[in-house]
Amino acid sequence: MKGKTQWMRKQIHPDGFSTDSANSAERPIISTSLVSRVKTRDPDYSYICSNIGEAIATIDPNWLITSCNQIFSRHFGRIQEELVGRTTFELNPNFEKSIFYPVIQQVFDTKLLSSGLGYSASVRRWLYMRAYPMAEGCVIFVSDATDLDSSHHQMAAVTRRDPLTGLENRLSLELAVPQAVKGGKPFDLFLIDISRFKQINDSLGYGFGDRALMELASRFKTILPAGGSVFRLAGDEFVFMCPRSADAPDAFIAQLLATTRAPLAVGGSSFNLDASLGWVNFPEDGTDMGQLLRRADLSLLQAKGKGPVANAFRYEDRLEKDIRQKVALETDLRQAIDEGRFWLAYQPKVSTRSGKVVGAEALIRWNHPTLGPVNPGEFLPLAEERGLMKELDRWVIRAVITDASNLLRHGFQFPIAANITPSTLADPKILGEIDKWLTEHRLPARMLELEITERDLMIDIEGSVRILEKLSESGINVAIDDFGTGYSSFSYLLELDVEAIKIDISFVSRLNDLSRPSNKVVKGLISIAHSMGMTVVAEGVEEPLQKSLLKRMGCDVIQGYHVSPPLALPLFRDFLYENAPENLLEPDPYKT
Repeated sequence: MKGKTQWMRKQIHPDGFSTDSANSAERPIISTSLVSRVKTRDPDYSYICSNIGEAIATIDPNWLITSCNQIFSRHFGRIQEELVGRTTFELNPNFEKSIFYPVIQQVFDTKLLSSGLGYSASVRRWLYMRAYPMAEGCVIFVSDATDLDSSHHQMAAVTRRDPLTGLENRLSLELAVPQAVKGGKPFDLFLIDISRFKQINDSLGYGFGDRALMELASRFKTILPAGGSVFRLAGDEFVFMCPRSADAPDAFIAQLLATTRAPLAVGGSSFNLDASLGWVNFPEDGTDMGQLLRRADLSLLQAKGKGPVANAFRYEDRLEKDIRQKVALETDLRQAIDEGRFWLAYQPKVSTRSGKVVGAEALIRWNHPTLGPVNPGEFLPLAEERGLMKELDRWVIRAVITDASNLLRHGFQFPIAANITPSTLADPKILGEIDKWLTEHRLPARMLELEITERDLMIDIEGSVRILEKLSESGINVAIDDFGTGYSSFSYLLELDVEAIKIDISFVSRLNDLSRPSNKVVKGLISIAHSMGMTVVAEGVEEPLQKSLLKRMGCDVIQGYHVSPPLALPLFRDFLYENAPENLLEPDPYKT
């Protein structure tokens, strides 16, 4: 109400001009004749207002509605008689947060024409407003701009408004933050990212997503604390700038996330969204726009990393150190790929029936020149994020073929598995390249196995079927890794040409007796896989009891530290000699 009370304190001369306007005579003021015609209910004026097709209203300096037409009254859900003679704040206690308020307030403050574009949650339409000063207040014209083309909506950008939601845009933020910094008063900056919004656009269409964003923006405006502002940066990212309160921001964050999660009803469909949030404080976390926004973004990334949805994280100094290390690690990773600075460790797979080694899984390792061994859980996600997995996958497959050829010359013939990502598997060149490498090393295709996770296969089931058929035709084995974690239908398995499934370690680690429900799930997975002619491998076997239970359940193959940790090729070859005196292992482990 700050703007309202300031206006009400101004003294008004009999001629309608305010005393604080030294140059008011030079400013465009609508003649008092219009006002008099309104008051006398001039029939020509009434006819024009009723048929002009725009919402029209006159408002005096005390925010009293002195006249309006029917179109305007509909914006308040009232009839004309209920509006005229009442103030806008009587009709709407939250009028200061409405799309009309800033346009009218600017006219009152400057005595100049003002305009703006905004989304009205009450009528669920885009409205374009023009307000003109009068001797006794202002007159406003409001037109429906919902169906105008994008060229009209660009007016919003000129007025520092986001053309879709009507919220302030990035330009406004870039102006507001320096101004707040200059003021010196502490404030909080919240960066919020809406989760799963892309899925809504993909499944329901971008028009649906746009309307959802409009509704969400309208909600955000209703929860703003006093003096706060909300900006739409781009896409599904919003920024809130709020004055520091005596209380911690926890209550506002909880309200913000709850507002985001509340069901949205758009176009006859209802759905729920979630969000992740990162925030910074001025002056503790930065003293300029770039620094504050960058650190808020780092906090947002940290929030996303802590869980899929609805997590909030406050900036910490270590985040910038972590990102610098990550950038340096990425540079070193690219160089390591170019120079082939990796090596493979092999973890044996053992038959539960014969106790013989019937296969192995190749696991990539990286010894950094200064950091030493780098955890695969650290550099593999980085490679995925930076689009480097195709190059890494190719390096691994070529190295596996080379090492498998070496083992074959020593008499060991069993498939060695390499993990492969969807982007590599979908590359139309990869099958030809694999065939070329197999030929170069005179290695039978059945001695190479490719493992792909269940989740990755389910991303594009039709595409997966086509690719796996080609692999099967070439003689290469395929196994589904991390099986049981993707919640896929078993009916999909009938379409996939695979030789084996690998039960995820999360199931194996909980094995302790046959009566537990989780153990019954494992037994059920084994039975169904066998009914479809697939071999079952259990990974992560660390205890003798786990091995015993899996054998009783009918599991074919086990892999884990109970058998052996991953070994470099020379040690793996020694392990094979020690555990296979006859020097020749089962030639075809998946045909038991």
